[in-house]
Amino acid sequence: MRLNLDNPFLDYINTAVQFIALNLIFVLCCLPIITAGPSIAALYQVTMQDERKEHGYIIRTYFRHMKEMFFQGILTFLIFALLLSVLAYSLVFWFSVGGTFGNIAFIITLLLTILSFCALFYVFPLMARFQNRSLRTIKNAFLMALSHPACSAALFAIHIFVVSLLYLFPGMKIFMLVIGYSFTAYVNSLLLTRLFRTYEEKSEQR
Repeated sequence: MRLNLDNPFLDYINTAVQFIALNLIFVLCCLPIITAGPSIAALYQVTMQDERKEHGYIIRTYFRHMKEMFFQGILTFLIFALLLSVLAYSLVFWFSVGGTFGNIAFIITLLLTILSFCALFYVFPLMARFQNRSLRTIKNAFLMALSHPACSAALFAIHIFVVSLLYLFPGMKIFMLVIGYSFTAYVNSLLLTRLFRTYEEKSEQR
């Protein structure tokens, strides 16, 4: 019996195995915490390439791009970590103050926190797709979060859904460790690749 290596089922199994390996390597690369930035950027580089049918060696591609975006990824991660820490402190502070002014300040800070999280969903994919300095990439992430509310809401809902599943079903932690992070990044890439393509087309027209 002749083995058909072009069998779609075998191709699916091969992709699934590579995404499991990618997920495990991603988790290991994030363990030092400070390397989470370049790890996430490299993960999106791989998943967006796969969504665009630019197939290749997934693991080799991951490490190559992580090396390329290492310092920029760390800097971007530290900037967002500092920003979200300040916002978290501000939320606790204004909530404890209370009163009319405190409540208004709390709501404004809460909205800024949500916006920052939405920008966080864009910043590493932007780093993976476009070459810009860290501050320019962060600025573009905030602009995209504001300019595309539907996409931002969808990305926010995806992450809330994943976190909710982890809270409700402790067994989901095993799924996340095996393939969950790479699968979530791929789902996000389905939205982000289409959005980024509109900017690429406009750039080509110019």
